[in-house]
Amino acid sequence: MDDTRTAQPIVISSIHDVFEIVNRSGRGTKSTHWLLVATMMSFAVESYDIGGFAVAVPSLRAAFHLSPVQTGNLTAIVGIAAVISSIAGGYFVDKIGRLKLFVLDMLCFFVAAIVGAFAPTIGVLMAVRFLMGIGIGLDVPAAMTFIAEYTSGERRRTVANRYIIWIYYLQIGAYFLAVGLLKLGVGDDLWRWIIGLGAIPSLAVIILRYYHMEESAVWLACQGNLQGAADVLRRTLDIDVVVAPGAVARRRSFAFGDLFRKPFLRRTISCGSINFVQSLVYFSVLFYLPTVASGLFGQNYITALLGIGVIQIFGLLGGFASSAMAGRIGLRWETIIGYAVEMVILLVLGYGATVFSPITGALLIGIFLFFHTFGPGQTGVSMSALSYPTELRGQGTGFSYGIGRVGAVLGFYIFPLILAAVGLGTTLQILSLIPLGGLVVVALINWDPVGTESETAGLDRFDQPTTQGLPVSDG
Repeated sequence: MDDTRTAQPIVISSIHDVFEIVNRSGRGTKSTHWLLVATMMSFAVESYDIGGFAVAVPSLRAAFHLSPVQTGNLTAIVGIAAVISSIAGGYFVDKIGRLKLFVLDMLCFFVAAIVGAFAPTIGVLMAVRFLMGIGIGLDVPAAMTFIAEYTSGERRRTVANRYIIWIYYLQIGAYFLAVGLLKLGVGDDLWRWIIGLGAIPSLAVIILRYYHMEESAVWLACQGNLQGAADVLRRTLDIDVVVAPGAVARRRSFAFGDLFRKPFLRRTISCGSINFVQSLVYFSVLFYLPTVASGLFGQNYITALLGIGVIQIFGLLGGFASSAMAGRIGLRWETIIGYAVEMVILLVLGYGATVFSPITGALLIGIFLFFHTFGPGQTGVSMSALSYPTELRGQGTGFSYGIGRVGAVLGFYIFPLILAAVGLGTTLQILSLIPLGGLVVVALINWDPVGTESETAGLDRFDQPTTQGLPVSDG
């Protein structure tokens, strides 16, 4: 039985009391389970779009006769929009609440999928891809703050990086779906089907959120609304919580600029660098995985897609391994290990891209995916969500993710241009320098949120009331 469930009402009189109830909530309840499922599924919807769009790139080129620069523009527009919306979204997540942004981002996904499927011109498609990027940027800070604030202290470090597992569920599904659609003869309309079918999981998440989502009790408490926090805890944790008579909510004062001052500066640098480097690697290599696979497996596109679908299972396994090991070795060491293996695999693939057998090439890409997912592919976002206090969590996560999207935009442009200029092998050798740079930064900055409490560690100077005391809101 969870520690929070007692026969007597639990009396809360401060923000700290709310933190403690959540930290001692064990495995939660059926309500929190579905809330976390809805949150994780939002990552799955995003990954379906990324994986599906990567699959659709060849059919888009054929349909609109795109040059490499136009292809880069079309794929990069999502990243550009996400840079803007993740930083702005992180701010609003902290100021107006997690739930409002959480609903808005999925509506962006749904509309972008429906309109994108029927886009008559490349200009219309660019516009809806921009909308998709807005949704992605809003979703990450909102979703990760929910995960951090609805899981107990003992589970937070493993649940926070479990989102990557959900990412691979639909990403793998996107590849096999593409194979099925091509077998049915959709031809150059593959991109329309892939984009349009993304509306289905988006609608499923909207329905789940309608029935199961609640505002974060921790965020409500930090806004001075202890009564609202008590009501949410009562509904989500199935416990009897009451507010002490005359209790006031003692608020801490944070600003966006605090991300770049002690004690947060090294956290911001570490998390931002991981997100930047992993996105640059991911969207340089893995977004164009069908192109890479065609070079390794031959020009049969359906065979390449089937191979990629199987290879992506390595990434799924890496996600499970990361979640299992986070509490043992920490997120920082997972990142270091991931970078080291990525660098070696890229070099090996680069030197042998034209001579490896399909099985050898598939195995090496699979190992790359496993360690990318085990390490920097998920730790940047997870560390961001666990590195900041509630009042700054959305802004810290949003900024870090936004920096990552800058890397994604560069990756969108860099890979096709270098590939066209020097070929696949040399391109992969050049890209091996990216994880090397990331490895150096993480090795120099000794920060890992595993084993720390982001709400209190090193924050004494912020723990002051902004007024003489805020009266408890009536909800």
